[in-house]
Amino acid sequence: MPVTQLGSRIAGLGLDGTRPIVAMCRSGGRSKVAVRLLQGHGFGNACELQGGMRAWQKAGLPLEVSTT
Repeated sequence: MPVTQLGSRIAGLGLDGTRPIVAMCRSGGRSKVAVRLLQGHGFGNACELQGGMRAWQKAGLPLEVSTT
């Protein structure tokens, strides 16, 4: 979901605060904002995918692409 909507929708996401939550975006900038929002709402296990999806792809890690 867009980080601009995250703050107002966190409560309705049904996130489990005992499990890690990984925020990701294309390059890592927006995910930093998302992590701060999540942590501010009590999700201390929130972290970011450092470097975003660009870094993931550059490392040759697998992707699952939705066709819908």
